[in-house]
Amino acid sequence: MDEPPIFDDFIDGPTRELLRLVNNHALVYILSDDGIIEYSNQKLSDLCGYSIEELKGSSVRKLRSTHHPDSFYEDMWKRLREGETWTGELCCTGRSGAYYWEELSISPLLLKGKTEQYYLGVSTDISLLKNREQTMAAYNEMLINITKGVSLKDNFDRLIHNVEAIFPYMTCSIMLLENGKYLRNISGPNIPQAYANAVDGLEIGENIGSCGAAAKTQELVVVEDLYNHPNWAPYLDIIRQTDYHACWSHPIVSSSGVTYGTFAIYYKTTRGPTKLELNHIQSLAFSCRGAFESHNARRELVEQKNRAEAANHAKNQFLANMSHELRTPLNAVLGFSEILERELFGPIGTLKYKEYAADIQTSANFLLEIIGDILDISLVEAGKISPEPEKLPVSKLMGCCVQLVKSKANEKQVFYQVVEPTEDYYIFADKQHVKQILTNLLINAIKFTPADGEIIFYTEITKNKFIDFVIKDNGIGISKENLDKVFEPFSQVEDSMTRSHEGVGLGLSLAKRLASAQGGELRLESVLGQGTTVYVSLPLVS
Repeated sequence: MDEPPIFDDFIDGPTRELLRLVNNHALVYILSDDGIIEYSNQKLSDLCGYSIEELKGSSVRKLRSTHHPDSFYEDMWKRLREGETWTGELCCTGRSGAYYWEELSISPLLLKGKTEQYYLGVSTDISLLKNREQTMAAYNEMLINITKGVSLKDNFDRLIHNVEAIFPYMTCSIMLLENGKYLRNISGPNIPQAYANAVDGLEIGENIGSCGAAAKTQELVVVEDLYNHPNWAPYLDIIRQTDYHACWSHPIVSSSGVTYGTFAIYYKTTRGPTKLELNHIQSLAFSCRGAFESHNARRELVEQKNRAEAANHAKNQFLANMSHELRTPLNAVLGFSEILERELFGPIGTLKYKEYAADIQTSANFLLEIIGDILDISLVEAGKISPEPEKLPVSKLMGCCVQLVKSKANEKQVFYQVVEPTEDYYIFADKQHVKQILTNLLINAIKFTPADGEIIFYTEITKNKFIDFVIKDNGIGISKENLDKVFEPFSQVEDSMTRSHEGVGLGLSLAKRLASAQGGELRLESVLGQGTTVYVSLPLVS
C-alpha cells in the first residue's frame, strides 16, 4: 500500500514507521480539533463507501450514525481534549445509509510543523460480530417470549422493533404463507397501512414481487430497483404510495422444507446488499423459522395437555358416576346377604346357603371399599375434596385408627405395636381425611405382612414444625425400581395374574393425595424381602 504523504511531511521518527505498519492492517484516520478529516486510508474508504477524496476535508459527522446520543460524542471529545485516549465501540454510517461498527482507539496527535491539535484514530471493523451479537440477543428475547406465551404476531413485532433500532435505515416485514398459496401480513409495525392492505392476500409466484417470488422459489430474492424490475411492474401504483426503492425478501423455510412465509427488508434508496447484510437477512429468516417451530411445538404441547386433561376429566367423571351407580345395588346385596346370614326371617334349610351368604357379604364389602376409594380418587383429582382442618390430638388419633384395624391384624395373626408420643402434640388437619390416610396405610401394612410379622406405629418430630406418623412393617417389601409405581392409581407391582393380595392399587395413591391436600406429604422407604416404612408428614400446631 502506498505511503500517504502526511506520514513523511508531518510525522517524525518511530511514530511514522509504526503508523505505516498500522495503516496496512487497520482503519486509520486523522482528525483536526474541529472534527475535519485530514487523512483516511483505503480500508476506511472501502468500508464506508466514500472515496478518499470525498472524505478528506469533510466533517467526521458525515460518518456519524443516529445510534449513539449526542452525549456519547460530547463525552468522547471532552476526554480527547483533556489529553486522554478514548477506546470503545462506535457505530457509524456509510454512503448507502447502512450502519457499520468499529472497535476504535483515538488519541491526541502532534503533527510536525503544526500548532493545532490533531487526533489519530485506529480501528477494526467489528460489524459482523456486532450484528451477530445483536441478532442473537433479539432471537433469544423472541424465544423467551415464546415460553411466556406471547403471541406470534406480538413476538415478531418486537423482533422487528429490535432490528429496526439496530438498523434504522431498514423497514422490515414478516408475511405468513396461508394454504401454501397466499401471503398474509403477520408483522410490519412500520410498513404503511395502505401498502400492507394492498399486498395482504397476495398469491405467490416466481415473478410476483420479492416476497411472492421468495415464497415460491424458497430462495432469496433481491430487487435493487423496484421501479425497474419486471417482478414489480404490475405493482408500481402501490409502490408509489411509499418511499421504497429496494426490497430484499428471504423465505422462512422449516427444517422439513415447508415454507412458513417470508422476511422482507425495504430500503428508501436504490441499492443492493453487502455481504454483511446478506448474512444478516439470512440470520433473521432462520430466527423466524426457530420462532415458528418453537411456537408450533408449544401449541402442540398445549393441545396435547388440554386433550389429556379432558380425557382425565372424562375418566374421573365416569368413575365418579360409576361409583355412585354401583353403591345402590351393592348396598342392596349387602342388606339381603346379611338377612340370609343372620337368618332374620327364619332358619335356612341348608347350612351351605348360610356359608354362601357370608361369602356374598365379604365380597360385597370388599367391592364397596374399592368403589369408595375410586370415588375418593376421582374427587381428589377433580379438586372437589376440600379439607376442613381442625386442631387434632395426635395420641387420640393414633388410638382411634388402631381400633379400626386391630381386628384385621388379629385375624391375620400380625403383631402390632403402637408407640404414642410422650408429649401432647396436636396437628391441624381434616379429621376424616387423616383417619382415612392412616387407616389405609395400616391396612396395607397388615395385608403385605405375613403371619407372625410385626407392625410398629409411632411418631417423629421433624423440622419446620411437622410431625411424621410412621408405619413400619417387616413384610414383603418393594423393589427399588417399583417404588414410584406404587403411588400410581390402579398400579400394583405384581403381575395381575399372579399377585397374592387383594386390591386394585388405590390405597397409597389416595393416601398420598389426601396428605398433600392437608399441606403435608407422604414418602416411602422399602427393601424387597425386608419390609416397608411409610412416613406421613403433617403440620403441627402449638
